[in-house]
Amino acid sequence: QLHVLGENHLDVAQNYNNISSAHYNLGEYDQAIEFVQKALKSLLQVYRENHPTIEVSMKSLICCVEKASTLEVKKLDEISVLCAETL
Repeated sequence: QLHVLGENHLDVAQNYNNISSAHYNLGEYDQAIEFVQKALKSLLQVYRENHPTIEVSMKSLICCVEKASTLEVKKLDEISVLCAETL
């Protein structure tokens, strides 16, 4: 679809959102962030910033970033425990 419709088409943005959701559900938050950002970039070419569709995508981006941050904190905590156990 991307080659036929172009980057700034609503169907392409929806596909990016779907891919983002799949990555999110797999716990692949960095990839989810990447695709929701692509969706937002496409959507912002069509809609104004205050459009409900933009708001939904922004909330998705926030959720992805929060999950990724939580995961990073957990990893750091695990590393700290391993280091403490090693000493």
